[in-house]
Amino acid sequence: MAGTAVTVRCRGGDNLTTLRAFDFCRPGDVLVIDAGGDVTNAVLGGIMSLGAAMLGLAGLVVDGAIRDVAEISERDFPVYARGVN
Repeated sequence: MAGTAVTVRCRGGDNLTTLRAFDFCRPGDVLVIDAGGDVTNAVLGGIMSLGAAMLGLAGLVVDGAIRDVAEISERDFPVYARGVN
């Protein structure tokens, strides 16, 4: 994936900050979420990754944990994360 990086910093488990970051994204962007490497609480899951795909993002990079990996992996949408919760 390649695109303009839109960055956001949040604490582990804070998906409201990620939702707000979607407002600043355009089609083709890559949303980079800095959750401080916290893998104890996921910052996004299947529904939010689907929303990112529907916005036309090129993909997601998460320095933290995600959930709903089986659902996310069924889509042709790149999501890279430090861990799974």
